[in-house]
Amino acid sequence: WHVTHQTSKYLPFDESVPVVLTVHDLNFLNMMDSGYRPEQIHRRLARVQKLVTRANAIVTVSEYTATDLAKHIDVESKTIHVVPNGLTPPSEIIHDRPSWVPKSPFIFSIGNFLRHKNFHTLIEMMKYLPDYKLVIAGKKETPYGKKVVQKNEHLKLTSRVLLPGVISDTERAWLYQNCDAFVFPSLTEGFGFPVLEAMQFGKPVVMSNRTSLPEIAGDSGSFFPSYEPIEMAKSVQSTLRAFQSDPQLAIRSRQHAARFSWQAAAEGYARVYQTVLEQLPNHRNSGHLAR
Repeated sequence: WHVTHQTSKYLPFDESVPVVLTVHDLNFLNMMDSGYRPEQIHRRLARVQKLVTRANAIVTVSEYTATDLAKHIDVESKTIHVVPNGLTPPSEIIHDRPSWVPKSPFIFSIGNFLRHKNFHTLIEMMKYLPDYKLVIAGKKETPYGKKVVQKNEHLKLTSRVLLPGVISDTERAWLYQNCDAFVFPSLTEGFGFPVLEAMQFGKPVVMSNRTSLPEIAGDSGSFFPSYEPIEMAKSVQSTLRAFQSDPQLAIRSRQHAARFSWQAAAEGYARVYQTVLEQLPNHRNSGHLAR
């Protein structure tokens, strides 16, 4: 029985059935605007602990999440297997520009507007990137989203910073394909899909040097040295110059993203399943998965 997410409430009734548990993140411990009271956080940790205790094998999607899990949860003597998520291959080239997208060079970011995404720092950064516009896509009907919108209006940047809200898959693909750079100032991520999605298209990526992001980006990403607007802008400019002067950087970014395939993830889980089966008493057909 594979419990594919740490928030799942479903377990087999038969306690003899082996369980594999995948933990994606414990971001609720670090989300400043989650609204969780201490007792709610305690209950969420207790639910994760219950699943970990029941599991025969634990899987995390990154080394960072494995470390975070062992820090906050009693994993007993169980091995934590790291199986990174896969990445869906990039879609075909989208030729039709969305009507609302600026007809000028632009920088892109995406995510739900929650405090840990740290999007407000990008608004302030744009004061120092006059040659570019910025698109931040994602659900903005949140308390933090309202603050970001207000900051954008207060700084009088609404003509240069677009906040379209939730966008379609086609629009998202076009933005990845046509942006000059992708920026991701998130403070806490269990994995960080958008970083790899941008790298699939060979785009310069500048991101936070926190939690799982350095691990996922490897040597193909650039990092903000701080969240000071002018320093962030300098990082974007230097990364853009580097990609413009060395075409190999885009090629290496694509190659790095290609390592995160669902084929590799499936093979990783098959190995975990086989390990669990081999630990069972009187197991039979133990070679089935290997074949």
